[in-house]
Amino acid sequence: MDNYQVSFYPEAQAEFEKLKGSQRVFVDKVLIRLRQLEMNAGQELHGPLAGFRKLKSKKTGLRIVFGQSSQGITIIDIVAVG
Repeated sequence: MDNYQVSFYPEAQAEFEKLKGSQRVFVDKVLIRLRQLEMNAGQELHGPLAGFRKLKSKKTGLRIVFGQSSQGITIIDIVAVG
């Protein structure tokens, strides 16, 4: 395991740095899950985001969108919902 490097698009990194408390904990858990399950984590997205996947937490109101890159997995978006 830990075969995949997880990186952030600059916009996603900026959003990550704004998070506090339970939202930050959720993202940290997602990063661990991505390193373990790689592209088997989360749900597939469709339409213009086909090829990407998402992990979502109703409790924290966050959705994390990620995809595979040449270096591993790249988080392309962290969306606060609601």
